[in-house]
Amino acid sequence: MLLTKLNGRKTIFFASGTVRETQTGAAGWVFAFDVASNTVAASLALSQGHGAGVWMAGQGLAADKTGRLYGVSGNGSFNGTTDFGESVFKIRYRPATTTAAASLRITSWWAPYSDAARLGQDPTRSSPDLPADDKLAGVSAPSEQMRMPVNGMRPPALEGAREVMNTDENTGKPVKLVYPKVTAQERGFADEDLGSAGGTLIEKYKIYLAAGKDGIGYGVKTPIMGNTQPADFANMKANCAKLAAPPVWLTASPGPVDPCPQDATTLDFLPWGKTRHMHSTPVQYWSAGGLKIFVWGENSQLHEWAMSPTGKLTYAAQGNEFASPQITNSPGGMPGGFCTLSANGNKAGTALLWCTVPYGDANAGDPGTHVTNGRLLCYDPDHIVNGTIPVLWDSERWGIQFLFNKFLPPIVDGGQVYVPNYNGGVDVYAQ
Repeated sequence: MLLTKLNGRKTIFFASGTVRETQTGAAGWVFAFDVASNTVAASLALSQGHGAGVWMAGQGLAADKTGRLYGVSGNGSFNGTTDFGESVFKIRYRPATTTAAASLRITSWWAPYSDAARLGQDPTRSSPDLPADDKLAGVSAPSEQMRMPVNGMRPPALEGAREVMNTDENTGKPVKLVYPKVTAQERGFADEDLGSAGGTLIEKYKIYLAAGKDGIGYGVKTPIMGNTQPADFANMKANCAKLAAPPVWLTASPGPVDPCPQDATTLDFLPWGKTRHMHSTPVQYWSAGGLKIFVWGENSQLHEWAMSPTGKLTYAAQGNEFASPQITNSPGGMPGGFCTLSANGNKAGTALLWCTVPYGDANAGDPGTHVTNGRLLCYDPDHIVNGTIPVLWDSERWGIQFLFNKFLPPIVDGGQVYVPNYNGGVDVYAQ
């Protein structure tokens, strides 16, 4: 949810998908709830019935000072007129007047690929040439063929998988890319939600930064996003040129792999056989040295990036701690780390970065089967040591156990840290 005050009226905006996210008749929605009248003032469907859910791992839309709304959609059809699957979008809300009802309208958008392109089909198709999937929203499904069988044998998709050795462009270490052997009919990469996480609005730079399940960061210009049309998918370089700066591999470096390829299927790989999906909203830190962005993808470490006023992202550092370290088989665990920044007002040197990560796989799969212990970490974002973000406090060192809350970051207020858990409560930490 998002609370704003437009023309003196408090308005709460809800964004949602549906339970069976891409079935015919399913659509993403944005609702405006007028607090004063206690009514839903306006609603907007992001497709005419085939996906484009706005779930963003349960995180809210963003709003600028003018009241424009920003968000990201997931799997679904796209035509650039009524259907906006796999898109970053800007919405204008007009509150009701004495002569007109309230309204919501998409005014600008940008999309990096179509679902059809991810399956090797005509990228300009509005949707893949496959029956709609009935996958539950919020369940990460790179492919059931990539899951470890119950007998412990190698997943079928990894038998004969193509493997390529590259060099991590951030650390210089080797990285192995695993290209699973799956077909379009098996929907190997049909679940690559751009909207797997909420984006972050950098209003000063007029940029909305979004990163989906590929872990690729797209800095979209907020004044005019590019207004992608299906024909633009046939010329991806021109489409990506509409961004504020070239996209980057935000959650993990696969080496020299183009994050904006002409053939979208070249993105269909797993570094070291594991997903690097982004499910948490990137954290902004306006430090003395400029804007820093923190992200934490699945099966990866905390990453820090520096962003220039033009939107250019430059790798800065990363942590040593991994999300889902107990999951050794492909495709790894879900959903990565969730972070919050705190500080004593604007006082320099007081910034702290609080993050929670799962030890195991917190995928929502079958009800009750993917609940795992979590870990709370406090990082020092100002004093990088040899390219590493140092840890100031770690719940593991104190033997503290709690059941990891899948999508909610820690909350800091009044010198206390609140960590909602799946134990049925909230853990409170104080100095």
